[in-house]
Amino acid sequence: MVDRCKKIDILINCAGILEYARLGDIDSASFERQFSVNTLSIVLMMQVAVPHFPDSGGRIVNVSSNIAFLPIEGCAIYCASKAAVSTLTEAFSKELASKKITVNAVAPGATITPMTVWLSDDIRRGIEQSTPLGRMAVPTDVADVVFFLASEASRWITGRTILVDGGLN
Repeated sequence: MVDRCKKIDILINCAGILEYARLGDIDSASFERQFSVNTLSIVLMMQVAVPHFPDSGGRIVNVSSNIAFLPIEGCAIYCASKAAVSTLTEAFSKELASKKITVNAVAPGATITPMTVWLSDDIRRGIEQSTPLGRMAVPTDVADVVFFLASEASRWITGRTILVDGGLN
């Protein structure tokens, strides 16, 4: 992309995997996979992209998760890896502010995507009933907030993780 456009002014980091396991079933391979995909990938992408941002700055938007702030059983490693995304977002926002690069994150709730196909109808209903807006998110619910954070309209916001979970947290 840099070869064609000559610069990068927006980076969206949205990789994520969740491997369900309770404490006694967590193994180091699953731990490493989840932290590599969910957390390390953000660091590596930022390291590669930031040198290509123009002097006028730009936007970085990372994807965390609402369960980073309200962990659920069986998802401890995923929750921890996404909490790390929010922490990195805040830390790197301070580091990159002098380059006029804002760094923010979105923390979606359960969203209807291939990542949630494993949810049973009972679990889906439970999520919908516990969410004040009464449904799971659709991808555009999250994409609209990402779009805002990637736009000039968010120029005075940095280091924040915005919950996009229908009021659940």
